[in-house]
Amino acid sequence: MAYEEKEFIKQKDGITAPSGFHYMPNGKLMSDAHHINTYGYIEKTLGGIDISTKDINYLGESRSFTVNGEAGSFFSLEIYDDSNNYYNFTTDAWSSTKTRLSRVKLDSSGYRGSITFPELGFVDATCDYNNDPTITHDDDNGAIEAGMLVTGDGIPDDATVSSVTSDTAFELSVSTTGGANTNSELRFSKLKTYTINLIAETVFNVKTKHSKSVESRYVDNSVNINGSKGSNSNILKNIIYQDVEKKLYLSCIAPSLYSTKNTFTTSGSTFGTDIVFTSAGLQVGDNIVFSGTTSDDWVLVTKVNPNGDNANEVRINKSISMSGGVVVTAKPAWNGVTPHSSNSTTGRDAISISSGQDISISFSINVIAPPGRALIATDQPTLEHLCAFTTIEFGAAALPILGEDTSSDTVFHRWPVNNVALLAEGMILDPSQVSGSNTTTPARISPYKTLVDTQEIFQDEYNYQARSSQIPGILIPGVDTGNNDASAIDRNGRLTAIPGNVIFNVQQLDALKDDNVRIFGYGSQISSITGMEVSLSNLNIEFTQVSTTTTAASSASTTIALTQVDDIVVGSEVRGVNINSAVANPTVTYKNKLNGAGNVTVSSAQTLEDGQTLFFDGPSGSAVITGTITVSNMAINSTSLYFDLEKFIDIV
Repeated sequence: MAYEEKEFIKQKDGITAPSGFHYMPNGKLMSDAHHINTYGYIEKTLGGIDISTKDINYLGESRSFTVNGEAGSFFSLEIYDDSNNYYNFTTDAWSSTKTRLSRVKLDSSGYRGSITFPELGFVDATCDYNNDPTITHDDDNGAIEAGMLVTGDGIPDDATVSSVTSDTAFELSVSTTGGANTNSELRFSKLKTYTINLIAETVFNVKTKHSKSVESRYVDNSVNINGSKGSNSNILKNIIYQDVEKKLYLSCIAPSLYSTKNTFTTSGSTFGTDIVFTSAGLQVGDNIVFSGTTSDDWVLVTKVNPNGDNANEVRINKSISMSGGVVVTAKPAWNGVTPHSSNSTTGRDAISISSGQDISISFSINVIAPPGRALIATDQPTLEHLCAFTTIEFGAAALPILGEDTSSDTVFHRWPVNNVALLAEGMILDPSQVSGSNTTTPARISPYKTLVDTQEIFQDEYNYQARSSQIPGILIPGVDTGNNDASAIDRNGRLTAIPGNVIFNVQQLDALKDDNVRIFGYGSQISSITGMEVSLSNLNIEFTQVSTTTTAASSASTTIALTQVDDIVVGSEVRGVNINSAVANPTVTYKNKLNGAGNVTVSSAQTLEDGQTLFFDGPSGSAVITGTITVSNMAINSTSLYFDLEKFIDIV
């Protein structure tokens, strides 16, 4: 290498060259400017910075990085947050003083370092509140802002600052719980942005540049800064986010048998167990409540169309005397189970996690049957029983498919919807008779396929023959964006909204137009709805033993008075001291009330003492679902996943 291509020598034999000069190999001094004007710069190229750009843990973390490039290249590195606090690479601290890792020379192995990110947010230890959204505190000089996540004692999950009243008070998005709190510590946090600038430096006669810019773009054509490579300037930028604490909620849902149905009206007088209504829709297991009964009467539908001649007629579990025109409220079998979607959070598991995080953690969900009901397992829970759902809005009119039988324009396979970004083939259309009142189910998203009849002519040993066959005709995917532009992406570039069309394997009524209806994804389909990869292991479900005590002695009687009948159901087997099991333990054939103290009728006469403990085997009023959930790439929003109880538990 000729001497003019070498890096400037600024010190020789312990003597520093004057400012603006350097030593030549022969020991003579030469002007830096003259040298560069004569021989030019030595050019070096940076390869970039390797650092994970996933969201930083809300609790803070240390994140390593490597700067790559040609040996002998120079770089500076600065990182600052959206409050203009800079990271000091020497003290590992953040402050408003601008600082950077400055003019570092790379060797052949690159430069390795780390950045310590602090816990997100700040604590105010002067907060006062009492079961109310209003929270007062000492003067915060404007630090608390609307939209901030608030955490602490008595603060419900996902609560945020709804509005700021002054520097000493704000309104929470929900009421606090747990009574009065004085000078409580609450943490306030919001999304924070960190900017990393890798700067290519010119040091003496070495000019460093970035590799040629290769731009990456998201589906909405916006620039993907972290996905792009190189730079046409001397700065290469990366953006990293630190988001607030997220919650992964594990709960339960009964999609088709939870929501209270529309009311039904009796069409005539009833004396007995068979009732005729003016419309159909009741199901076996529905608890019906009508005028003339008390709130704890236990009236169940045991059969629909009992005589096979009237779909509006049902049979119930007890004789009733009533007139026509009585309005009945029907509660499906799962109505009142906890936890359940947004209806009840009691018993769900809430896991604290950061957006983008990978985690494997155990969970426990406490399931309580609705009053008067009991649970019995039909299967062990699996990943295919776990689901997520999204709500879509149907367009004002269906889109008939060429050749489709639309039965006088009343039923259709294909529908325009406001958002197909989270949908995938195989997902289930809402089976609820309430939120999906205009759906025809069971139905799933499915491609539309037709076959065309044709004949093939072939020659056998003696003459030509015709052979009938079918060939593919129309093939339309179940989810189609229709060449529409993306209408929304999240901050990581994930497509979250785009209008399009969906096709169901079962034609849907024209009445579905303009409806907002849930779409359920199970197992591997959860990733389409949430963006997360989810797996389950060590799954188990255990049921609680049902027991209670007698409230009176009985002598050779089939009626037993009990302190509570809540979890007891017809068919439960009774055992305990003094139970006569000469042939077999008796079973419950009837209970007179929904819950609380009441009587049950058993299949054989018993002689029992007052206060005696009895056990009821079979269905139980509660169960615990346990296991381990593994999540990759936690969503940027708190997310709920649900075990579909209807798939592995019967309710009686």
